Amino acid sequence: MTNTRVAIITGGASGIGAAFSRLLASEGIKVIIADRQMELAQSVVDDILAAGGHAQAVELNVTDATAVAAVVTQVHTEEQRIDFMFNNAGIGIGGSALRHDMSDWDDIIDVNIRGVVLGIQAVYPIMKEQGFGQIINTSSMAGLVPIPAMIAYSASKHAVYAMSRVLRAEASEFGVQVNTLCPGFINTPILDGGAFGRMKLDEQQREQMQEQGGDAMDVNEFVVKAWHQLKRNRAIIIVPGLWRLVWWFYRVLPLASVNYLQRRVSKVLG
Repeated sequence: MTNTRVAIITGGASGIGAAFSRLLASEGIKVIIADRQMELAQSVVDDILAAGGHAQAVELNVTDATAVAAVVTQVHTEEQRIDFMFNNAGIGIGGSALRHDMSDWDDIIDVNIRGVVLGIQAVYPIMKEQGFGQIINTSSMAGLVPIPAMIAYSASKHAVYAMSRVLRAEASEFGVQVNTLCPGFINTPILDGGAFGRMKLDEQQREQMQEQGGDAMDVNEFVVKAWHQLKRNRAIIIVPGLWRLVWWFYRVLPLASVNYLQRRVSKVLG
């Protein structure tokens, strides 16, 4: 077994995944960037290598069970360890429930839920056997509080949150840590659905959504704050911190919270 720590990051070619890839590499961790967007993934790898880090890009569709298992097995065979598994790949689909069709539900369940499940199934037995490791699943504040016009996305992210909480309880006895990332409003491609998602909005709503993007937290600032909490093994990582207050408010006064979120979202999505 080598002394170099190893991380697999699904969806590592852009957004939060790319930012984490660069940050972890700067700390001497070898990063395996697993993504469907190979050109973007290789660009991130090139940046990391140029900065003196260690990284590799592998093509991966997280909905393919055989492919996910093969990537995890290959990394473990070559490196003899897997320290971090970031089940981060995801898509966004926005718009009212009336604008969703079954293809929207199928796509978001396949990527956002099945993709995380397959990552867990592939890496958890390895981490249990080696006696250490950290599984980081990307949920969302939309998985903790009801965000109008994000019905399928919110459902998928709530499932990720629930899976992570159960797995954390089970995995601790084996030395495996499990953490749930719950980003708030972060400036990443997911705000427009991501490369494989979509926002089912009219033109005016889309323009308003883009204007709101100026209020989003910078993705690099997000990962620095989140990484600090991951090192402390925080179970639920909510960044920006203001969203922790939103979550608390929702649990204490759910109806008032829903009405507030409805008013905020209706200004943008109608």
